[in-house]
Amino acid sequence: MALQNIFINRCEIEKFVFDNIIDYFSQNQYNEESEEGFYVSCLNDDYVEVHYISYTVSYENKFDFENYQFIREEYRKAESTRFVIDYLNQITVVWGNKAKTVKILELIGKISNYKVVTDEIYITPVELFKKLSSHKISYNIRRIKIKEYQFFDGVFGDCSLNLTDYSKSNDIIKEYALKISQVTINIYIEENYTLTFYESGAITIYKEYDDICFAFIRKIISLFL
Repeated sequence: MALQNIFINRCEIEKFVFDNIIDYFSQNQYNEESEEGFYVSCLNDDYVEVHYISYTVSYENKFDFENYQFIREEYRKAESTRFVIDYLNQITVVWGNKAKTVKILELIGKISNYKVVTDEIYITPVELFKKLSSHKISYNIRRIKIKEYQFFDGVFGDCSLNLTDYSKSNDIIKEYALKISQVTINIYIEENYTLTFYESGAITIYKEYDDICFAFIRKIISLFL
């Protein structure tokens, strides 16, 4: 099963700024001649889903046996980063790692003349389970990772616990709440999903890339807004 990471950020964006950003995407669509550009895959009054496409260039030295010399070859690779600007919920969602998220947020800032204010969303384990319970969403804790766990005198380290079949997993969460760096759960929202929440703000969804629709992400996000 594929793993897909997303980063969610709150954003303050006015409607006219949102519309101007969409116009920019439309005017700067990706094509084969451009070094970078945008492909809008979904657009409505509430949000826009976009792929930012850019080229990276790398070089490699290869030996030419015919001429008996080294030659430098250039390789161009197209990279795509999927992201959403959700005007209704005032959030951005970026698929990928932290570096890609920072780059997309910088692009949004530049495009909007820095009229979009963003802030990271951190979801603590205790908050996570309180929200799930208050929304009556069934869940099962599978695994947690505890940082600075004391194994014995003077020895500390990261500790991963498999709690899938442990009946008192909530007691473990309460005891180590401030030291939990990641937690993996199964939840049921119309269908079963496995998610991992990280203290960095990332969320891993154990699902194929094309099967992760923004409608589902919105349901997850709505729990914490």
